[in-house]
Amino acid sequence: MSVSIRAGLFWSAIFIGMIAFSVGLTLPVYADHAKASQLKLNACGPNGVLDGWYDQLGAIETLRHPLMQGGLSLVLAAITIALLTHLFGEKDGRSIGSPTSRKTFLFWESAYSLSAGFRSWSA
Repeated sequence: MSVSIRAGLFWSAIFIGMIAFSVGLTLPVYADHAKASQLKLNACGPNGVLDGWYDQLGAIETLRHPLMQGGLSLVLAAITIALLTHLFGEKDGRSIGSPTSRKTFLFWESAYSLSAGFRSWSA
């Protein structure tokens, strides 16, 4: 894949992700804000939290959060792929190789191991 095609795909993904995020920002969280407020107020009864109240709340949600999360995910994926291609790309620019030095490999392996440890804490 030539460099200009790769750059075009990168900027297209960034642009589409930013548009999706921006459109999500313009939407309200709930289609009927008054009904959502009422559902939240009536979520608890005398015996605790009522069953099924969140399903009713989810039914009136708009696409705000999926658009924002999807757009941000697309932007972050494009940046990650571009960064990895830049860091580990071959001289011809056509493929991705493994790290060329032992120190680079150990650095990235250590960074991944640390991130895996942090992920296990949040679970």
